[in-house]
Amino acid sequence: MNKETLSKFIFPTILLVIGIGILIAAASTGQDTGVYIGSATLIIAGVISLLYSLEVISMLLQKILFVFTLFVAGGVAVMNYMVIDEKINFEKEVKRRQAVVVERLKLIRAAEIGFKDEKGRYAANFDELIKFYETDSVTVIRAEGTLPDTIATEAEAIALNLPGFVRDTSRVPAMQKVFPNGIDIKEIQFIPFSDNQKFKLDAGQVERNTVQVPVFEAFAKFEYIYNGLETKNYNINLEEGLRVGSMTEPTTSGNWE
Repeated sequence: MNKETLSKFIFPTILLVIGIGILIAAASTGQDTGVYIGSATLIIAGVISLLYSLEVISMLLQKILFVFTLFVAGGVAVMNYMVIDEKINFEKEVKRRQAVVVERLKLIRAAEIGFKDEKGRYAANFDELIKFYETDSVTVIRAEGTLPDTIATEAEAIALNLPGFVRDTSRVPAMQKVFPNGIDIKEIQFIPFSDNQKFKLDAGQVERNTVQVPVFEAFAKFEYIYNGLETKNYNINLEEGLRVGSMTEPTTSGNWE
């Protein structure tokens, strides 16, 4: 085989080697679809060029196949871009929705803590919780002045009518104390984006060191949080979700924290 003949195979060989090399590297390192498209395009171009060098196909057919290959690769690249763009938009929407639901769960937590401060337990349902904030009041202590070293107890300071020392107890609406800026208390029971599905709310007690400790839990499934989103192409367990509190541990933390 002379040099002229060998030179015909240099270009297709380079294309094939580079394309196969990129394909092997992509497979071993888990690259995205764009890399596979690029390697496949190089391999196909190399095969077409090789067939032309072997005189299996004509120059015209070679050009037609090259154009067709580029057209297909371009179409696949566009589709890949659309898939990536869709994924980015989906992830943004997921984060936005989770942030809104977390804020609602924080309101439920504040409402439950305010309820417990007055009742000594947590509310086990929204009817009880909402009624408390619509109709009930809580104790507020106005404290002014500090207890001097010469007086043993606050009761003694009050009995002596110590100047500047005030411990005054009064009752104010529960809503005013817990939510001074105001909220629509009836709305806290509904999961945002869910078409008015309600958070699952429960309360009870767990034993810790022979002591019964009040607990509560509010929970929203991803099925409701992601209502209206196409989730089948993503690895999401719709039965899982966002929660605050726990029915097995004495905590008021959320699982997003």
